[in-house]
This record gives sequence, structure tokens and C-alpha cells, in this order.
Amino acid sequence: MSQNKGRVHIFTGNGRGKTSAAIGTAVRACGYGYKVKVIFFMKGFHRGGEYASFDKLGIEWSICGRSSFIGPKDVRTEDIEAVEKCFREAETDMQAGKYDLLIFDELNTACGYEMFSTQRVLDLLNRRQNTEVILTGRYAPQILIDYADQVSLIENIKHAFDNSLKPKKGIDF
Repeated sequence: MSQNKGRVHIFTGNGRGKTSAAIGTAVRACGYGYKVKVIFFMKGFHRGGEYASFDKLGIEWSICGRSSFIGPKDVRTEDIEAVEKCFREAETDMQAGKYDLLIFDELNTACGYEMFSTQRVLDLLNRRQNTEVILTGRYAPQILIDYADQVSLIENIKHAFDNSLKPKKGIDF
């Protein structure tokens, strides 16, 4: 546990809403004057509405990855390089200490796909000072779950896509 440091939060599971929960926290923190940054691992730019909202709210963000879906059997060298680029940025941001909240979106998934060592994530988390950190994505490794101060499991009960409903702009993306 991290009594004198910012807390570590994890949103994981197979349900929709992990990134949305993290973004909700970012919006709340921004409203209280916190300096916030979101780093999107494994997500290429797709002109989603969240990026326009971040710009309006003053939430910093960056993206590393290709714009198509990456499955565990579809990991390419370029994906590993993109995740590594994101991780180096995360290390720089953590070291700088200028953010009150850092969100590492899909970092759990990158660990689950074994794109890099979970130990590196633990080392990064151990270097934080007063920074709150949120890790999102499926497949959160147990060692990160054990380390975190708060873990939320987002479970899929029913999803519109299960009934062949198309995603809605502004709601689903």
C-alpha cells in the first residue's frame, strides 16, 4: 500500500467502461484544479470526442499505437515499439512530478499481452510521489492488483454489440 504517496487505481475486466471510468476521474480531478495527463497505450488516434474534450478542459494527452484493434495473437514489432515509446513517456512524466493524476490507458492489456515486463510497471509506480495513477485495461496482472490501493472489476453483463447493434458516435466512441 502507498500511505504517503498518491494512490494506484486499477480498472480492469472484460466489460465496457474502463477507459470511461478513468476519464470520468480525470474530468473530476480537472474540475478541482488538478494537473492531469492521459497516455493511451495500444490505441491509435481515431478522432474520438474525448480528445476534443481534453483540449477544452486542459487535460494533456498522448497516444502511442496503431489505429486498428490489437489482439493477443496480433502483436507486431511496431506495437511493442509503440508501447515502449509510451512507457518512456510515462517514466518521464512520473519523474517530472508535474501531474497530480496520470492515467495509463490499456497498460494492463500491454502487460497481459507480455509486451514488456510487469516489473517495470511496479518500478515506475514505486517512483511516484504525490501522483495518483490509474491503470486501465483487461488482463491486469495479479501482482499489479495486489499492489494497487483500489481495484475495480468491470464485468460485461450485456452489451449492445452482442445484439449486433452498431456503436454510436459520442456514446460508444
